[in-house]
Amino acid sequence: MYECIHTMDFIHKTSVQANLIINRAHKRFHFLKSFNYSKNEVESMHSSVVETDHPTN
Repeated sequence: MYECIHTMDFIHKTSVQANLIINRAHKRFHFLKSFNYSKNEVESMHSSVVETDHPTN
């Protein structure tokens, strides 16, 4: 009986750790997505500025 309780406790602890890791990865993924979005915006702004600076090209 004790072995069963011990195993359940271990599974619970493992799943809690797994959820923490998943949440951390999920937040990092969203941060990277927003960072990439802002980076793309900056690049498009930069290219439009370059175009207005050099109308001959």
